Amino acid sequence: MKKLFMFSFLILFVSSSALYSQDNIDLDLSRKEKSKSQLETKDFIKNTSNIPASRNNMHLPNTDATSLIAAIPNDGGSSQNGRAPMGGRRFIRTVYLIKPSEMAAFGTGGDLITHIAWEYLTNNLNFGQNIPTKCDSLKIWFQNTTDVTNTKSTSWATAVTGMTLVYNGNYVLPSGEFGQFGTVNLGGTGTSPFTSAAGNGLYVAFEYTNNAPGRIAALTSSANITCNYQGLVSGCLTGQSQISHAATMGASSFRPVTYLGKGSPADVFVDVANVAGIYLPNQSLICPCPDTNKLSVVVDHLRFGVIDTLFVNTRVLNLNGGAVKEEWNDMIITNDSVRNYYLYHNYLKDGDTKKVDSIVVTIDTILGENVLYNNAAYTLKYSTLNTVSYFDNINLFAFGGVGPGLNGEIAARFQTSCPIKLCAVQHGFLSATSNVPYQIKIYSGGNGSGNLVYTSPPLLSGPNVSPAVEKDTIHYLTSPVTIPAGDYYVSMVQTSATNPGFAYYGESPIRQNVYYFWNGTLWTEFSSVPTNAFNVKIIPHTTLQLQISMWLEGFFNGTSMAGDTIKAIARSLSTLEPIDTAIAYVGSTGIGNFDFCKLNNDSCYIYQLRHRNHIQTWSHQACEMIDICGKNYNFQSNITSAYGNNMIFITADNSGAGGYGFYTSDVNQDDVVDGADCSDIDNDASNFASGYLVTDVNGDEVVDGLDLAYCDNNSSNFIAAAIPSP
Repeated sequence: MKKLFMFSFLILFVSSSALYSQDNIDLDLSRKEKSKSQLETKDFIKNTSNIPASRNNMHLPNTDATSLIAAIPNDGGSSQNGRAPMGGRRFIRTVYLIKPSEMAAFGTGGDLITHIAWEYLTNNLNFGQNIPTKCDSLKIWFQNTTDVTNTKSTSWATAVTGMTLVYNGNYVLPSGEFGQFGTVNLGGTGTSPFTSAAGNGLYVAFEYTNNAPGRIAALTSSANITCNYQGLVSGCLTGQSQISHAATMGASSFRPVTYLGKGSPADVFVDVANVAGIYLPNQSLICPCPDTNKLSVVVDHLRFGVIDTLFVNTRVLNLNGGAVKEEWNDMIITNDSVRNYYLYHNYLKDGDTKKVDSIVVTIDTILGENVLYNNAAYTLKYSTLNTVSYFDNINLFAFGGVGPGLNGEIAARFQTSCPIKLCAVQHGFLSATSNVPYQIKIYSGGNGSGNLVYTSPPLLSGPNVSPAVEKDTIHYLTSPVTIPAGDYYVSMVQTSATNPGFAYYGESPIRQNVYYFWNGTLWTEFSSVPTNAFNVKIIPHTTLQLQISMWLEGFFNGTSMAGDTIKAIARSLSTLEPIDTAIAYVGSTGIGNFDFCKLNNDSCYIYQLRHRNHIQTWSHQACEMIDICGKNYNFQSNITSAYGNNMIFITADNSGAGGYGFYTSDVNQDDVVDGADCSDIDNDASNFASGYLVTDVNGDEVVDGLDLAYCDNNSSNFIAAAIPSP
């Protein structure tokens, strides 16, 4: 791998247009006005079960008896179109109607309207504003009306004629995870106070302008605008563009959830900072070495022209008891611009197998941060035995499918604190194209450079699924690859001109030093090109190791054992279907370490052990899981460890020492010790055979009367394999 420096050039990706497939999608603008980029954005009708209950009917607190009350309520819709000011569009013009009945429910009549707020659902569909975006200007107009349907012209110039300019100024969009309000205190140059009329509705119009491309959010990482989509057909008109303001607007039933404040002048909410993201491996590697969790927190400073002091508290809580496992307190002295700040922390997670931690981050300032919901955030951290993943799989499906272009690669960077054996790579697709070729590569090396250590055979993405949903798959390496301590990289390679649709989330902001792109010449780190916020699903698997303690009757003298190779087959406990096979050398202690790749640490297995000249022996028919590091299954000390108690106790010179072992002398491996086995041993003994032979059933590398004695004894006792039935 060439060095992964950060290059600031634009990378063109071919993204799947089928990002989400849902009913009742409202596309923006008129058919004549739509460009390709505009057609790819959608409004969504969402299941509101994921919206915190406290968000549904929210009043913002203040000290002077004024409040924000929902004039247009939330009924489960959301949009990334310009229904309210949003960071993925540089130029937006919108007019929408609040019906007379809605204003009556708001409780207005001859009241001074002092402020307006829109609700941004930044934790929905993985859309979170990926940068704090300040527009160059926002203008807002109001007009009282008796209309019960939106009769405004689709011409912007005509629509705003006769309306009152109530706000003229700047606007900082909220960023980060979790739902947030964007609150505007009305006023500014050329504006007039506005009083509602009893029994009337209210037209709201706004013009949002952002002339600075460097402050625009990626469309795939812009906050959703929470909407009402059932209350008024064609209640909203919108024109949006990345080039200039549209002269005409198109109709939509998605109106932005709107809060109005009335009465005395509203409190001024000083929005200083928010938690933009908490990033760490969603799953972390525990076995075979303790892992160091790398936690990063992104903090947005939201004010221009002001230097602020931010106090950030980060805690790791164990969900089982709520105890604080780790805690850090950081102080950030900002510069006078809107920008991101990154905080990094490490903590060791040793022996805390399969536990869940809650990561909680809060921000305070000298002023006191009094904007709800954006100055605190949390995320969950899961631990697994043999996988590590940055992919956010809390939601059910990936956001979309992406391809890096012909011979391009998208890589994720991982780290291990000790040598590990990678044996598989789990990944996913979300694409409308079937059986697209691709490959997987693995690089080993530290801090930006590495060596190619594995290239998969040509692979296919599999058949198309319609409607588009995530298709999960696992590639098992042709043989495990040993990765030394340090960094390593796993990449997905597009090997044809067709986009394979690698599954991803739109991460905001994309975390630093994790995701990379290779265009055939250069490696680029994604956070240096924030428009490419692709959190690609790449989950490397290490082997799951099971330690098995056993004795072989013929090879064990009651004290130590002649070493040999054993095969262990892990089978489904319920069906007895073979799931995975591992082979290990078992030495004088009778203990072997068996590395499995296809097992799940939450599933139940039964183990089948096979040796070249001993009776196959199965574990007891009870649930066995490889659910902790260093898991051991012990046949040596208890006869009930074997299915059917099918073992023999072996002692050293009748001393009472020893242990249980697998019966010997099944030379022809037909699961019974009989005359056929003894005949084979007798023939080799007669010929003074020696060496590594199956007829050497006591492991001394000589076939003689001692071997024949074992066979005669077990044959006389009708020794056979005990095999369970499903």
